[in-house]
Amino acid sequence: MVELLVVLGIISLLVAILLPAIMQSRSSARRLACLNHLRQVSLAMMLQADLHDRFPAAGLFGATRSTQHHNWVTSILPQLDQASLFNQYDRSRAYTQTENFELTRTPLPVLVCPDDVSVQPGEGNLSFVVNGGIGWTIPVDCPANLRTTEDQVTIVPMDLNGNGVVCPLEKESETGPSDTEMLESLSLFFVENWPPKSGTQRFHRPRDVVDGLSQTILLAENVRAGYDPHASSSWGSPEPLRAMFFVSSEVCKKSKCTPEQIDLSRANSRVDTDAARQSLNSALSQAEGTAPWPTSGHAGLVHVAWCDGRVTALSEFIDGKTYFAMITPRGVHGSGPFEEPVITSNF
Repeated sequence: MVELLVVLGIISLLVAILLPAIMQSRSSARRLACLNHLRQVSLAMMLQADLHDRFPAAGLFGATRSTQHHNWVTSILPQLDQASLFNQYDRSRAYTQTENFELTRTPLPVLVCPDDVSVQPGEGNLSFVVNGGIGWTIPVDCPANLRTTEDQVTIVPMDLNGNGVVCPLEKESETGPSDTEMLESLSLFFVENWPPKSGTQRFHRPRDVVDGLSQTILLAENVRAGYDPHASSSWGSPEPLRAMFFVSSEVCKKSKCTPEQIDLSRANSRVDTDAARQSLNSALSQAEGTAPWPTSGHAGLVHVAWCDGRVTALSEFIDGKTYFAMITPRGVHGSGPFEEPVITSNF
């Protein structure tokens, strides 16, 4: 009996020692799979950009924004070895049309991070989103972002040039860049109209990224994107809040980007209460489709893909000014309140 108890004690001790190592090994395997999937998606994106001499639209809508057509995932399906799905998708019809929507519910493992806590088996999940920068354009061609409070999420127009005029409700000053010109400098992907050459056509080419492909984020994780049973959403949704991620609107207090209202450190702040709701890894407790901030299932970090094909982990505590500089494609040449620090290290 004594010998049996000793053996059981030894076995229990070995299990206690080995179990954390096994769990850590499994966690590392999931992270590695996540990195590999993100790398495949980013390489497909860059191949698409090279083939068409431009980045695809983040989301495509009809002229009045009433019709949703498709998004960046649909555009790169051939580069993800999913040419059959791409050919079946009728881009002339709405994303919400039954045949199109059912296609976008097809499970594609490459679009999913194994640590995404919101994944629903057998559905069109999506763990990765494209870099929307400072904001997107609402139905009228005017930059907008989200304002989040403790109990409310609202879409607010952004006065990016700080001239006191929110485009396009009034004619802007003819001196200096317009709000939409500022949006182009501070964002990488955009919402466009479908079909091509109708309405808003705003995009960047890889050569437009003057900050450097190795220092500009292309894609990031967000577990609040993709399949949502409450909103009939999948990896094909063109809605900006599901297909893109954005920097905190609080870089411009109250959405007015005058010099005294701009603080780039709020791009990733734990001190400012409003900005903290839009910081890295802040969306785990926020509602699906209302939290377009990079958020992962990994403690303390978010995986990102860069425009040069690298995939790395980004600390959720990264300095806000540095994070802002990583998001914008032309910010290093900015001046005045949007002037950014030069990134001198790899992350």
